[in-house]
Amino acid sequence: MGRNAKGISRTCAYESLRNEIDAILGCYGLQAVDISVRRSSGKALLDIYLAKMNSGIACSPNTSDLEEASSVLHIFFDDYFRDQDYVMTLSSPGLNRCLKTLYELKLFNGRMANVSFADENGESVSVVGKIVSADDDKLALFLNSGEVIIPIDSIRNAFLEE
Repeated sequence: MGRNAKGISRTCAYESLRNEIDAILGCYGLQAVDISVRRSSGKALLDIYLAKMNSGIACSPNTSDLEEASSVLHIFFDDYFRDQDYVMTLSSPGLNRCLKTLYELKLFNGRMANVSFADENGESVSVVGKIVSADDDKLALFLNSGEVIIPIDSIRNAFLEE
């Protein structure tokens, strides 16, 4: 979940772009989860993963949400890329996609997640619970047996559950 020095400037640029997308789509109840930008054959290829906010909980957007977002974002990216060709793909993050950042753990507060982490002995532990909170130091999950606190640095991977 941590950043290496090489990825900091790229991460800042993506966070800035994500913030702009969130400002544009916020009135539609949509929020950017992750953005991938790469170049191929002279074109910019954008993959944008969106969540639909429902009573403060991030859910999967439906097809009409994605169509509306596409229409609005094309206006923004036509100006952003000016005379450059680009291809934009919008989708929901999906259940099989690993939660990659602290931002995503915060965004999916209230959702069920399967989290694998290293315990204090370095042993791998996997738990399923509701995300209660996340900050720079720890992730709090509510399990059937009560709340568990997991140090962010010990998380190996995390996936949303249905």
